[in-house]
Amino acid sequence: SGIAWSDGRRGTCGQTQEMTMTRRQLLLVSAGQLVFLLVFGVWHWVQVATGLPIRLRVGLPVDPVSITRGRYIALWFPASRVSRSLAKDADIKENDVVYVALSPTGGEWVPSGISLKPPEEEVFLKGRVAWLSPDAITVTYGIEHYFLSEESADAIEETLSGRRDLAWEAREEARREFMRTHLSSEEYRIYSLLESEHLNPEVILREITYWKEKGILTDRQADRLTHAYRSAWEKISALRPEAEKAANEAASSSPDTTVEAKVSVSRSGRPYLTGLIINGCEYR
Repeated sequence: SGIAWSDGRRGTCGQTQEMTMTRRQLLLVSAGQLVFLLVFGVWHWVQVATGLPIRLRVGLPVDPVSITRGRYIALWFPASRVSRSLAKDADIKENDVVYVALSPTGGEWVPSGISLKPPEEEVFLKGRVAWLSPDAITVTYGIEHYFLSEESADAIEETLSGRRDLAWEAREEARREFMRTHLSSEEYRIYSLLESEHLNPEVILREITYWKEKGILTDRQADRLTHAYRSAWEKISALRPEAEKAANEAASSSPDTTVEAKVSVSRSGRPYLTGLIINGCEYR
């Protein structure tokens, strides 16, 4: 019985030591997580505090709801869609990390270039290419969603209730009207198709070749379509600068709901969203 008692004591001591080690490990893990959160919080604060404060004009925001994180504002910026004519590199692809240079124009920060390397001596944002269209590069920066308290979300919804982004509508209508005036009916139909579907004309031309090879189109039909799309696209590309000028003039003369995002830009170009201003009133 003495041996049994002795073994029992040793077993109890071993279990106690294991439980003590488990508690210590849990405490160390918890402490490590707490230290990580504190360091990350301090690092984030330093990035925001030492960054360059700028304001970005925002298209009329949408107020959706996230099941897990609550209500937020979906934002769109002028730098979200960058003209291909501003590209410094010809081989920009989807999912590439890019740097969008900004310049102050008319009281707003607008894109002045996009490249695969950080520009020198310029304010720039670091983002990622979401998708490409024939004339533009769509970029995301990680600040497209701005989560709000329920009180702020209700106030913004009331402010924006019944309003439309009249300047945006005026810009789009002026652009369409300019193209409608300067293109033939067939050319305008091609323009509308390419714009509405965000299609690259080269994709259409490849499809025409495929239909020709499969016998869906005769040689004559395929040649006619290819010529129509090529000539229309050349004319559309030549008209775009004047169309954009007409669109901007229409937008500047239209009343608009003013929405601006307060952004702090770190030295690496990473933007941090710090506030939202709608018609002069700031929301957090």
